[in-house]
Amino acid sequence: MIYAMIVPLVILDVCVEIYQRVVFPLLGTPIAPRREYMRFDRHRLEYLDPIQKLGCWYCGYANGLLHYASRIAAQTEEIFCPIQHQSGGGFHPPAHHADFAPFGDREGFEARWAKWHGSSTVSRSS
Repeated sequence: MIYAMIVPLVILDVCVEIYQRVVFPLLGTPIAPRREYMRFDRHRLEYLDPIQKLGCWYCGYANGLLHYASRIAAQTEEIFCPIQHQSGGGFHPPAHHADFAPFGDREGFEARWAKWHGSSTVSRSS
């Protein structure tokens, strides 16, 4: 039954929305506009029966929410860890990683860190 995930999805939705509404203003980053990630229009197609319309609504919500949550996580990653992953091994990096410092590029990381944190000095562990 595809609808088994509705409760976890709604919980994720509430948590992600609270997170960005509280944290993003504190970080000075813009709120991700929900309407750009979720669209509910397929239920208006006359050739779909009610069950198909419900399925289309559910899939639109689930995929839109996950895309929206991914955007919010990406904005957080840009602020706190703008470093690309090490290449290889079949990993498919997200598109937003293109603007991150290459893996192992300390200077590139420090420049990106300074953009959000006002200093290029990153605390270094011994």
